Amino acid sequence: MRNRTPDKLHPDAAPERIGVIDIGTNSVKLLVAGPDLVPAHFERRTTRLGRGMTRSHRIRSKPLADTIATLQEFARAARRRGARDVFAFATWAMRGAAGAHKALATLEKQSGVPVRVLSGREEARFGYLSARAHLPRPRPWTLVCDVGGGSTELVLARSGKVVATTSKPLGALHLTERFIDTDPIDADQFAHLSRHVESTVRRWLNARPDIPASALDLVVSGGSVTTLAAMLSGSYPGENMVRLGPLRDLQRHCLGLTTEARKSIPGLAPDRADIIPAGIAVVLAIMEASGKRILRVNDGGVREGALIHLLGNNLEW
Repeated sequence: MRNRTPDKLHPDAAPERIGVIDIGTNSVKLLVAGPDLVPAHFERRTTRLGRGMTRSHRIRSKPLADTIATLQEFARAARRRGARDVFAFATWAMRGAAGAHKALATLEKQSGVPVRVLSGREEARFGYLSARAHLPRPRPWTLVCDVGGGSTELVLARSGKVVATTSKPLGALHLTERFIDTDPIDADQFAHLSRHVESTVRRWLNARPDIPASALDLVVSGGSVTTLAAMLSGSYPGENMVRLGPLRDLQRHCLGLTTEARKSIPGLAPDRADIIPAGIAVVLAIMEASGKRILRVNDGGVREGALIHLLGNNLEW
């Protein structure tokens, strides 16, 4: 079904430019771009739609209201930036919550924007489409991971053909709510979180072919890894590579600080200070399980993959 917003077009709208709004578990992101994939506008706002879901399994009224307001504002911003069409999609929180259909209906009715809820497989595939667009000389194998607030998607591809995909509940917000209730973080709690993440990632990868690290490209997207890249370089945006050694050092540094103290780390947005240790744990587990000491950071991720999909399918989901 064609997913167009009904509002009147902006007079300066460029037909080839569209807006994509990613309603994530932790934050909402807006991308406005055309077929060249060069962003004309990008914006992010933390609404924590999935806050409290780990225990209640329901979307709370305040995060939903904040997400509705952000969706309305982002749709207007997309049109001001020349987007003729605006598409929105939601991920883990909206597909996993009890009574999610009611929350979705409220979101669409009050914002006026149709929202597609992506399956884990769709989310993984969109992440891969984005990564593939930025690998000019790929190795024989590619492992693409998108680390979000609620889930992490993993895709393994060989010579451009997808071999396996999965979506696991290994998002930074979800893991923090599930395992951590101390500040600074208790060592035993974090060890429990890390063991869970490592076993989940290794179990999936161990069922795949045994791939030498030299034959594998590791590409990671999502707010956690772009934040880590910024923290490692001291500014946003960060480098397009993350190395294992410095990442381990950064983890030790973060675990020795309170949430408030972490907010002063250059490159770390204050609204991610509480969940970034869990994000580091996921990225580290992926690197260690795959044998890679360096990963490529993909700034585009699922939202860019959705854009690629829409542009290649006559603006149809």
